[in-house]
Amino acid sequence: MGRTAVALGVCITVWGTVASSAQTKPPLAFEVASVRVSTLDQGFRNLHRTTDARVDRIRFMSMLLMEALRQGSYYRISAPDWVNDVLVEIQATMPSGATVQHVPEMLHSLLEKRFGLVTHREARPMDAYELVVAPGGPKMQEVEPLNELDRELHADPQSGQPQREVSKRDTPDGIVRMFQVPGGGFTRMTSRTLYERKTIQNDGSILTATRMTIAELVSELEVNVDKPIVDMIGLTGVYQFSLKLGEDAVLTQLLQRAGVRSADPAGGSTTFKALEGIGLRLERRRVPVEMIVVDKLSRTPTEN
Repeated sequence: MGRTAVALGVCITVWGTVASSAQTKPPLAFEVASVRVSTLDQGFRNLHRTTDARVDRIRFMSMLLMEALRQGSYYRISAPDWVNDVLVEIQATMPSGATVQHVPEMLHSLLEKRFGLVTHREARPMDAYELVVAPGGPKMQEVEPLNELDRELHADPQSGQPQREVSKRDTPDGIVRMFQVPGGGFTRMTSRTLYERKTIQNDGSILTATRMTIAELVSELEVNVDKPIVDMIGLTGVYQFSLKLGEDAVLTQLLQRAGVRSADPAGGSTTFKALEGIGLRLERRRVPVEMIVVDKLSRTPTEN
């Protein structure tokens, strides 16, 4: 091949790369965002509010990382210890066309721009829980998957208020619809499954699985224990059951730093006992766990 042909090929390659980059959409960002930080010495406050027009947060940095990185468990994030002590206050305006489902993406963009967040993924050996079948076998009822994505949920039987849909997003596993349960909690609906997690004030939550996979169960359980969970059961069906779970373990530990005590500090004792009722248990092991590692994150944001 002659030099002209080689040069032409290089030019086409470079042009294609530039064109491809130009067509890549920039990450969605808040229209306007005010950010400030404080510490527990300045008093503890907590706010998690999202409307069609605004996003307001007063959260520990660790909780913001969970939301921005779409992680149900903080134990799958490796970050500096100070993220559990720094409170971040965000007052932001939603851009035109954005919905609740875009908030994690916009929070991620905000943390990158204002705090210099840089992350990568890797598997690390660590203490974790393996979800296994208890002696006597599982006591969950296996049911048929059912696609009810077009279903409208009835009003909450206790309050009489309707469950408001807060997001509908396309994921690698299909469409997921999320509804807000009056009084606290949510309902999650997919083309195969349907379950509700309802908050009980100062007493954990009730997980009611109409149809639930083991993978979904692991995701919900990780909120209540002090380590990541690895599924060792291998069941691929859809199951029906109900569990009384403890308090949010991460939030409980963070509130303890603020002087707020809990009757079930790890959320774990209640959750471990509940699992026995459906023939499952958690066993502590050291196993490889996929982590999101925070390589860079500033304590203070750039100026508003």
